[in-house]
Amino acid sequence: MRLISNIVVLLLVVWTISMAITATIGLTVYFPFVISETGEIPKHREESTRAGIMLTFAYYGVMHLFRRNTQVYPINFLITFLFNTIVAGLYIFYRNEVPIEEYAVAAFWILCLGIFYIASRPMMKDYFT
Repeated sequence: MRLISNIVVLLLVVWTISMAITATIGLTVYFPFVISETGEIPKHREESTRAGIMLTFAYYGVMHLFRRNTQVYPINFLITFLFNTIVAGLYIFYRNEVPIEEYAVAAFWILCLGIFYIASRPMMKDYFT
C-alpha cells in the first residue's frame, strides 16, 4: 500500500508543479488538466479550496491553543487538508447544485485520502505480544 501511496503522491507532485509552471506563464489550468479559456477557475472549486485551507489552519491553530503540539509528518498534513477540503467541497457542491460530473473530482480526492490514510498507519509487527 505504501508503494501505491508513493506513486499517487509522485503523480500529484508532478501535477502540482506543472500547474505552478502554467500559472507563471499566464495559463489557467485546473484539475484534471482543464485549460480555462477565460482564465477563471469555477467558483465552487475555488470556494472548496479556500474553505479547505481555512479549516486546516483552524484545526492546527486549535491544536496549538490546547497545547496538543506534536510532530506532524507531511502525509498527516496532506490527510488533514484533503479531509477538510472534501467535507467543505461536498457541501459547497451540493449548495451550488453543480453538475453530477463534478462529484467525480471529489470521488478522486476521497480515493486519494483513503490511500494516504491507510498507508500512513503503522504496521502491526508483533501479533502475539
